Amino acid sequence: MESLAEALRQCGAKSGMTFSFHHHLRDGDFVVNMVMKAAIEELGLEDLTIAASSLGAAHDPIADYIEQGKVIGIQTSGIRGRMGEVVSKGKLRTRAVIRSHGGRPRAIEAGEVHIDIAFIAAPTSDCVGNCRGIGGKSNCGSMGYAWATP
Repeated sequence: MESLAEALRQCGAKSGMTFSFHHHLRDGDFVVNMVMKAAIEELGLEDLTIAASSLGAAHDPIADYIEQGKVIGIQTSGIRGRMGEVVSKGKLRTRAVIRSHGGRPRAIEAGEVHIDIAFIAAPTSDCVGNCRGIGGKSNCGSMGYAWATP
């Protein structure tokens, strides 16, 4: 794969989709920012919803996409930083859905949250591409929580 934008194209990314993210790297997780930048700035997508286990100050750049109306929905268990401020000021086009940490996988399993494409940051992978929480400079431990099946 030559770029994240190409990976998004191959996944069939289009406007109106919901992208899911898991936050095990906490405020060191920039995957949300990289994916949303490629989707919005390179592919021109809009009307996107972010379904993330939590959003923090590392995700401040997403506030611009909310203000531009490119990100219109958020479903998460926590939202802080500039993104939280923008949402609190009513700049998100739809209502934000805040669930408990365990409420997110329950909502996914119950079909209350439809996810079109899921992304996960991993410090390393094994020889066949399975993500691992150990072995890199950003070890995060078990990655089992990221598993949820509809």
